[in-house]
Amino acid sequence: MKMFSWNCRGLGGVDAPIIPYIRWSVPYYDISIVFLQETKCSLADSVSRTSSLNLPNFCGIDSIGLSGGLILLWDDRSDVLPIVVDHHFILCKITNHSLKYVWFALFVYGQSCNEFKASFWQEMNQLCSVYSPFCMVGDFNQLEFHSDKIGGSSNITGWKAFYDWRINASLCELPYFGPQFTWTNKRDTSDLIFERLDRGYASQDWLITFPEAQIQNLNVFLSDHAPIVLDLTAQIKKPKRPYRVDNWCLDHSKIQALVLSIWHTFSSSSVMSSVFKKLAQIRNGILNWVLQNRHHYMMDWSSFLQDLSISASHLHDCSSGSDYLRTLSDTEHNVHLQHSFRNQRAKSDFHFNWFFFGRAKSKQKRLRIISLKDDTGSWISSEPNLSHLILAHFKTLFTLSHQSASFSELDDLSFPQLDVVQRSYLSQPFTSNDVKKAFLDMKPKKSPGPDGFPPRFYQLF
Repeated sequence: MKMFSWNCRGLGGVDAPIIPYIRWSVPYYDISIVFLQETKCSLADSVSRTSSLNLPNFCGIDSIGLSGGLILLWDDRSDVLPIVVDHHFILCKITNHSLKYVWFALFVYGQSCNEFKASFWQEMNQLCSVYSPFCMVGDFNQLEFHSDKIGGSSNITGWKAFYDWRINASLCELPYFGPQFTWTNKRDTSDLIFERLDRGYASQDWLITFPEAQIQNLNVFLSDHAPIVLDLTAQIKKPKRPYRVDNWCLDHSKIQALVLSIWHTFSSSSVMSSVFKKLAQIRNGILNWVLQNRHHYMMDWSSFLQDLSISASHLHDCSSGSDYLRTLSDTEHNVHLQHSFRNQRAKSDFHFNWFFFGRAKSKQKRLRIISLKDDTGSWISSEPNLSHLILAHFKTLFTLSHQSASFSELDDLSFPQLDVVQRSYLSQPFTSNDVKKAFLDMKPKKSPGPDGFPPRFYQLF
């Protein structure tokens, strides 16, 4: 099981690349649970915007104005039961059926105001004493060591209360790899600050069951915070699967020309050997063409992150931090450009049917009704209950109440009617004078005839 935690600083608008980046990260890192902080929108909007992640289960809380907002999403591989949902944490009970092990996960979005931090850690201490074994992950908004910071003041505010809470709760910090710092203020060299605010902790009994658990710090990207990935098990190297070519490639004119050119190539080998060699050349040719041209139509997230990882490995002081910020700014600029180009390509290139199919499926998922509130204010998420709720609503909407007026009462209303003279006048057939008068009242589009009538008027009489 892997957990993805990110303070995304808002899910962004429809054209923002934040959701596509998360959608790419979920299958790439094989994520089961996604925890997003500071969505800056309501829970309903968060669910709608994350509907394309193929994570059908969710819980969370609305933002307060344009600050805060949490959402936790998970797939069917994880048996997750939310216990407490607050503006600064989500406590869940997780059942691991393969190990027959039940534990608790605390997804944290720490207090940012120093005056409330001491009470917040006391509340966390109470939860840790009641629920065990447990692990916690998220944005703690608190430094622990001086080595976790570059730039700014050397004074660490709130360190004492945080350290006392950690000791009293007997917490062990989870090991991590990747870039050291998970937050930056993205300012100039003189005011530049890097800190490690996103971390993970666990109780000792939890670590006995998951001794190889570790956190991977990703790069600061599209936000001032970096995502972190908690992996509960050891890294198992997966065998490489064959590269699959989409059907749209086979319909492309360049692919067809490539296949024909290779197939008509003369070979002095035997028939079976010649067929085998040509098929191998066709396979390699199609693969090379797809790899060379896919960046025009897809977001190559791995190349973006690779450039950032190289720059982050040289991050040791404010000077190297400025170089890293320049690389980050250029990378994010290229991401926005490619994302805009991708959306424009979807509207102009109609021969890439695969692209429109993917966008149609994504839109279908966004428009899918996942949950609704009933009259009591409770969320309904199961499909049978949703169907019953929607049908009951429309039955009530289109059912006549006892106070509604019957059709027989409409006969008593007085509507204006035509008298006998008006009916007789309207029933008379048109005469030639009526037609002539109608043509005279019309504005001629062509030059009039000698008598002032249009030329085609003489053909009618």
